[in-house]
Amino acid sequence: MHIQTWAVYFPEEELTAFNELVQIVADIKDKLNNILSLQDIEEIATSKIYELSIQTLEALVPKEHLDSNAGNMLSCISCALSEILYDAGHLCIKIHIRIITFRCQSRFADVDGTSLGKLVFVSGTVCRVGFRRIVCTKMDFECSKCGEVLVVSMKDNIFRPPRGCRAMCNSKVFVPLKATPGMYCMDTQDIKIQELYSGEGETGNGMPKMMECILNDDFVGTMAPGDIVQVVGVLGVELESENLYKLVVKVNNIQIVKNKGLFVENLECQGADFMEFRRIAKGEGIMNLFIECFYSTVYGNELIKAGLMLALFGGTRKSIRQHLVRSEIHVLIIGDPGLGKSRLLLNTCVALPKSSYVSGSFATTAGLTVSLTHDPISGEYMADAGALVVTDNGVCCLDEFDKIDDHAVLFEAMEDQRVSVAKGGVICSIPTRSTVVAATNPRHGHFDRTKGMEENVRFDSGLLSRFDLVFVLLDDLAEDECQGIPARILKKRQGANVPEEQIDEIVKLIKSDGFIEDLKRKGGDAYSCDVLRKYILYARGNVFPMLSKSAKDALKEYYLEIRKEFGAGTRDLEALVRLAEARAKMELRSIATKADALFSVELYKRARSYRKKMVVDRKKSKGFNEMLREYKHTNGEGLISKELLYEMMGESNSEKNVDEFIEMLNHNGVLIKKGKDMYKILI
Repeated sequence: MHIQTWAVYFPEEELTAFNELVQIVADIKDKLNNILSLQDIEEIATSKIYELSIQTLEALVPKEHLDSNAGNMLSCISCALSEILYDAGHLCIKIHIRIITFRCQSRFADVDGTSLGKLVFVSGTVCRVGFRRIVCTKMDFECSKCGEVLVVSMKDNIFRPPRGCRAMCNSKVFVPLKATPGMYCMDTQDIKIQELYSGEGETGNGMPKMMECILNDDFVGTMAPGDIVQVVGVLGVELESENLYKLVVKVNNIQIVKNKGLFVENLECQGADFMEFRRIAKGEGIMNLFIECFYSTVYGNELIKAGLMLALFGGTRKSIRQHLVRSEIHVLIIGDPGLGKSRLLLNTCVALPKSSYVSGSFATTAGLTVSLTHDPISGEYMADAGALVVTDNGVCCLDEFDKIDDHAVLFEAMEDQRVSVAKGGVICSIPTRSTVVAATNPRHGHFDRTKGMEENVRFDSGLLSRFDLVFVLLDDLAEDECQGIPARILKKRQGANVPEEQIDEIVKLIKSDGFIEDLKRKGGDAYSCDVLRKYILYARGNVFPMLSKSAKDALKEYYLEIRKEFGAGTRDLEALVRLAEARAKMELRSIATKADALFSVELYKRARSYRKKMVVDRKKSKGFNEMLREYKHTNGEGLISKELLYEMMGESNSEKNVDEFIEMLNHNGVLIKKGKDMYKILI
């Protein structure tokens, strides 16, 4: 049979009866004639695109051919459609096939050399958007001897002139002809996507899996860093350097996921899932249920765990006069080294997809936000997404927060939730709606209670105010409170099972009061972490609580109290609102009640309790310093004995341990040791 449009799709294949592709095109044409109406044919001729489902594709093409060479099979469908249009009186038109249904995605680790030529379905976050390029796929060459014009197709971006003239001159010298009807160019762009975390643990080397994709024609220029996309395409190879090829996905169709907060691989909520969600929401001890699931390896610190769980759920995003108020709850943990801050961050990171863990020691400004690279040939810019952009609508855990070189880049990203870039004439804003969970060491290696919060950290107070919850983690447990913890840790390392009753006793030793006991209250049934993870994703994407009047009154009353006592600002009130909304969202309620407001107030009050203690400690320290100055002024030399220091401490009615207080003054440069039991006053 003769196929008029054969050369458009198979320029290097011979049109003979012995070619298997010829018969496949004929069979597909017969099937399409039975499916398409005249209206469908006219629409295809106008748009030059034919959209079909994966089920239709498998009905048109034998499965063995689709598995072995999907690219050729898609070209066969396009060729058959072009023949139908040609028979209907249209010109020879090249048709693009688009697969519009996305079946179960493949794991990046499963996409390897054995999948070459097959259709692959993957999803991920766009972390790099490459330069926009123009590629010539077909060009005319003129023989320099006889003037014969030859049409040559370019494959894999490789320039291939004709080997010899088809005329009798046998010339091998050709001149490429530019801007001729036979020349065909198309836009192309490379993007790199990062696999979404699926909750199955880290990859083999701890690095996120990446995959390169090639966009053509109308897909070029439609992607931005941070977009979550679903991709269907044919796995192929591209020449990277001499004798070295890399795997790439030649995109057939790509879809941007709009509801980023809800999307995750294989998240399909059935009726049974909703019933299970309802049982979880109505059960008792729901906070402890989540804490035991995601933070079972961390002992104690229930307040911090509760704050982190509320951060995973988040509040409700609002729009006030075209200004969006963030719903994300940012958490900062300040603590002495070796108290498990990194473990808390790692456990938080694995709770949700599209989350990342970054150490401030190795993080650059571009690594956190976005970088632009200029292409001198095309004049285009390539954008590389940083951690905050990649984790848009996810969780970004920043460890060693004090080691970050430039904290100023986080001001806009945390509050306005975008990163503005102005470089080389390119001005753009990229969304960074990430929940930031950070951990930092104090400025001098240990937390000094006699100094203010700003003096204990290495960054600006403006950045500190952007955190909704700030927890201070101190190694101040009494000796009797620590007795059971080492045994518990050693048994855990040896793989021994510790009964739940013993765990409860250990946790009870760490801290015990009414609020903590409420957090530790056991729930009913136990659920797997996968179910609870799906529960969080469902709540984040579908539940948007609003405050009741009684809840507003409770928050207002507490806000006025702390404003009078500490000079709290509007960000403190917004933080309280978000915490109350997150508490209601945890139980899938659309109304945040007064109980939710009181819970957020109690949690916020305990997170801020360090400020009240520091104020008292600083007042005591200042009062004692005045006594030391007066003594130095009276005696001249400034030498004082330890015994006299004991007497002065007794006169100040301080409840502190005298030796510890003297050691603290020595560390702060107030006293310096001069011989046995003698000190010199330096203030």
